[in-house]
Amino acid sequence: MKWITNILFFVIIALSCTSNRNLEQLNLAHVYQEDAIVLRPKLKVYNNAVDSSIVFFEGSSDQLLYVRDPESNHYSAHLKIKYKLYSDYQRTTLIDSGSTSLVDSKPSLITEIITSKFGLYYKTFSEANKYILEVVLTDLNRNLSYVDIISIDKSDKQTRQNFLLTTPSNCVVFQNHYPLNTPFLLTHQSGKTEFLVRYYNRNFPLAATPYANNVELSFKYTADSTFRVDASSPLVLKKSGFYHFQLDETTKQGFTLFNFYNEYPLITRRQNLGPPLRYLTTKSEYADISKLDDQEMKLEVDKFWLRMAGNVDRGKLLVGVYYNRVETCNMHFTSYLEGWKTDRGIVYTILGAPTEVTRNEFQETWVYGDPNSSLSYVFTFTKLVNPFTDNDYALNRSSKYRYGWSQAIESWRNGRVFDIKEIKRAQDERDRQTRVSSPAYFWY
Repeated sequence: MKWITNILFFVIIALSCTSNRNLEQLNLAHVYQEDAIVLRPKLKVYNNAVDSSIVFFEGSSDQLLYVRDPESNHYSAHLKIKYKLYSDYQRTTLIDSGSTSLVDSKPSLITEIITSKFGLYYKTFSEANKYILEVVLTDLNRNLSYVDIISIDKSDKQTRQNFLLTTPSNCVVFQNHYPLNTPFLLTHQSGKTEFLVRYYNRNFPLAATPYANNVELSFKYTADSTFRVDASSPLVLKKSGFYHFQLDETTKQGFTLFNFYNEYPLITRRQNLGPPLRYLTTKSEYADISKLDDQEMKLEVDKFWLRMAGNVDRGKLLVGVYYNRVETCNMHFTSYLEGWKTDRGIVYTILGAPTEVTRNEFQETWVYGDPNSSLSYVFTFTKLVNPFTDNDYALNRSSKYRYGWSQAIESWRNGRVFDIKEIKRAQDERDRQTRVSSPAYFWY
């Protein structure tokens, strides 16, 4: 891991917003479109003090364009990070803003993990003590930008962003899942090192289809077991499940660490191939697959894809796209569930990346195809209050999705990848038919 050099850093404090455009109007689809943008950074917020936060950045050097200097014979990448901290999505008050330019120079194009960080300072506070951070990262050599919006919560001493997860060598861990029997450190803003841990090992159902009736499920907060740990020395997770770290029991808030399996979010085991097929299979097909051991399951999964595709080459294409989507869901939508099992996960796995993504404090909306077309697919996910994660969203289900969803499943089962191209093709055909059937105008 390599820390790239900060060559410029400044902070601008302002008390009013200079832009009339709300953050909830920004299209964030590029965050989920794995093939549409080169920059795919990881960002993590740690509230290190009452009046400040640290934002950590991590990215791979192969996502940046390195330009060779003929004189030094070195390759250099230039990255600029701009940020603005607001009181809310409407940009009512600008709390802090700033910019930092980063340079990475090296004699050869070896892929490395590059990291950096910058500070946020709260000269004024919102009433709820919650904030919205807009971050724009620009590869200056390529003139390519990445925009993301991060919610920051400083409302409680036990909010999850008051904890920082690192390796024993003090490398920041950006994901909320961690392998078993691997040491880690957990730091709290207060400096306290004794934590109460609630351990859960629960089985949850997969996400239902978008047209199914909404069924509200209750979660039993009582832990399967509780114990205390001293985090002044490295800790390890001994078994799969999720671990909720707290200073005390005054609130349900805390920091939660998950273990689904050690290779997560990747699909590397035979036993992980079968479950995601439930979205495409009939009940009887899935029952036949799920009762098999690992080796038999792999063979049956291969047979399933070959039947759907008709030939080996097309089968490989379908498998590559489908499980790549599953892994993408794990990277973006993990909550107390594996990412592909969530409501956003089922939609992404079957339909692919949306054309448009907008977000506010309460929900996230996905649009597939032309937003102005009657054939566009629009999914609204409501953000749920969950003590274990801030990444829990529930789809507002409706019977109107039944026909389109059936078409998507039929496409996969007929050996064709279903994605935004299929939706746009249907929209274009509808537009063509409308033009052909429209009567001519006579001018007088």
